Amino acid sequence: MAVRQPVLNVAKSAPQRRYQGQSFTYEIEVQNTGDAPARETTVTDELPDGAELMSASHNGQQEDDTIRWELGRLEPGSSQTLTADIRATEIGSMTNEVMAQAVCAEEASATTTVTIAGIPAMKLEAIDVDDPIEVGNQETYRITATNQGSEAATNVQVTVNLEPEMEYVESSGPTTGTLENGTLTFEPLETLPAKEEAVWQVRVRAAEAGNVRLSVRLTSEQLGERPVEETEATTFYE
Repeated sequence: MAVRQPVLNVAKSAPQRRYQGQSFTYEIEVQNTGDAPARETTVTDELPDGAELMSASHNGQQEDDTIRWELGRLEPGSSQTLTADIRATEIGSMTNEVMAQAVCAEEASATTTVTIAGIPAMKLEAIDVDDPIEVGNQETYRITATNQGSEAATNVQVTVNLEPEMEYVESSGPTTGTLENGTLTFEPLETLPAKEEAVWQVRVRAAEAGNVRLSVRLTSEQLGERPVEETEATTFYE
């Protein structure tokens, strides 16, 4: 006498890479490849650290860190495709396993991994400490680079252009600056961590009267060919 039995197969897919704060979808296919119905079929998916469930198809319910689907009877040769919309809250490698079970069927499982990356986001500010400035006195400019993103920025470099009315006095900051032909170039800052800032200061003497501009340019590996630029206006008077 032939014994009829359900056989469960499960497959899971997801994007290979997403960014922190971004949403993506797990797609799970459960199939009965046996010759008997799979009764009381359930599918469970344990959410990894850094994953937040937004919604689940087929009335999937979250219990603690587990999504659970009650599929009931799955006929021979039939399948169900389930989805779970996830939001990534942490940076790292997000691996998790889905399992399918039914009466008289061996448990089936599948695993997938999504790499969650961060994004640097650079903000540049340049301000004059005093304005206006009498000719012969000194002005200090404070230049602040802030990484507002979720991942470190690398090789962060600040370049400052001085106008002829500005006579360079000195500069300071996390890296050293070199002046050549009116352009002050600071050595690159190797790393600027997420949510942190770096501050440079440039001191000049007001050599001539005028409405002058200090121009600042910020580059990093992540910015590529699109630097961030900022200009600060100061009045030098006699």
